[in-house]
Amino acid sequence: MAGMSCPHCGVSTAYAPVEHSKIVQLSNPGNWYTVYLASGSIFDLESRFWFGLARCQQCDRAFPVRGRASTPENPDQTYYDDTVEPLWPTQYRTVPVEIPSPIREAMEDASVALGAGSVIGAMLAARTAMTRALRQTKKELDLPEASLKALFEAGRISRFEYEASDLARRWANYLGHEEPDPNKEISRDDAEEFYGYIEALLNSIYVNWERLNRQRDKLRGEEDA
Repeated sequence: MAGMSCPHCGVSTAYAPVEHSKIVQLSNPGNWYTVYLASGSIFDLESRFWFGLARCQQCDRAFPVRGRASTPENPDQTYYDDTVEPLWPTQYRTVPVEIPSPIREAMEDASVALGAGSVIGAMLAARTAMTRALRQTKKELDLPEASLKALFEAGRISRFEYEASDLARRWANYLGHEEPDPNKEISRDDAEEFYGYIEALLNSIYVNWERLNRQRDKLRGEEDA
């Protein structure tokens, strides 16, 4: 379905249920009520939410979802498109394996925090990932200091990546150390944008060149064959 991304691989996927239809009776302290399992889904008559398992059409991995439906007997066939959402894992976006440890772990924490709706947690974890990356690249490139400016002056990142990542860093510093100002609150949409800035920085440092070299080596192998 449009708008739902697989929490495992991050690819946009349609809702693809698993299992088959069943009807079961459940007891709620002496009060019997019926729930319907349609293709692996359970419908709650009180909240009008249905809960079920979906399978990603790209990576073929399963994950729980919930949504609102109009017909209890066939909830995963009568759901409202804009209400279906993954419940677990709550990662906002998959972190590329090319990003080394412990930078990747910090970015995974940021992704999980953002997926759960924690703006401050996501911002601070993403800043930690960036700080670790700056310290690592300082050693690897023998830079004068562990900073975005040093990376930019060394030609490893663009001016936009420098300024965007620095803005995300400053916002994270503000959220982590200052008393909140009502006029300076940031939303989840803002946090997603800042996450994207740091993600682009890490991609530029680690991911893009490694993937490019991998494709070059693959082509070289085909040409030598």
